[in-house]
Amino acid sequence: MALFLVAFVSLATDYSNFWYHRQVAQGAADATCQAGAMDLMLYAEEEPTPSMNFTPTLGGTIDCKDAPTAAPCIIAKYNGYDGTLPDNKVIMTFPVSVSWSNSGPRGVAVPYLQVDISEQVPRYFSKVLSTSSTVAAHASASCGLVAPPGPVPIIALHPTDPQTISMSGTQNSIT
Repeated sequence: MALFLVAFVSLATDYSNFWYHRQVAQGAADATCQAGAMDLMLYAEEEPTPSMNFTPTLGGTIDCKDAPTAAPCIIAKYNGYDGTLPDNKVIMTFPVSVSWSNSGPRGVAVPYLQVDISEQVPRYFSKVLSTSSTVAAHASASCGLVAPPGPVPIIALHPTDPQTISMSGTQNSIT
């Protein structure tokens, strides 16, 4: 009975550690994807910044091992996943479509980004059950640019100024 209890606690410790690393990788994948989506927006507006350090291509892939200075790769590194280390793998892909969106905004060449992060987590107690001394903790996030479902709302930044919105010219034309 004691041996069974020790084995159970040992496996629970290892698998809790695997779960923890997977959750941390998911947070890093989400942050990396958000950073990449901001760069996709700048790229779509034809205003890429010099610190972007990558060019998205539809259907393309960027491995942070080969492009460690790309802005999303730097965000992944800030979150503990340096793509240049052998235990970490940070890969960005630019898919043609994603499951959560029917289509990207018109005129945007590369609307979507998917980030995959993998980390080799060491096994401590569960080594006796496997020939491998590590297990891969993997997380994935997809994000991108989407067109709003309706017209873009008007935001009046000065609601009491009579010149905030001026209706002139043809009927229903706002300037």
